[in-house]
Amino acid sequence: MPRSITTIDKIIEKIALHVITLEPGDLPVLGKLIKDTQTLEGLVRQSGHTLFSDLIQALHIHLEKLIFDGSSDFLLLEDGQVGEGSG
Repeated sequence: MPRSITTIDKIIEKIALHVITLEPGDLPVLGKLIKDTQTLEGLVRQSGHTLFSDLIQALHIHLEKLIFDGSSDFLLLEDGQVGEGSG
């Protein structure tokens, strides 16, 4: 497996671990998720595997809403679905 794919895989695993352990209001973990999504987005661009770019950007936007808007809508992170009012 190419090195970039292995690195992307590791970042995705790291994000998944953060998501399953995330508690409402846990700003340090939300900050790590923001950093990891930015890292992942950069790696995806560099590797030319842009298929997931929209998904990564959507996750990043939702994480910013959780942090900056004080949103408590975790449905996207829990079920992969956008809840009411989180368009």
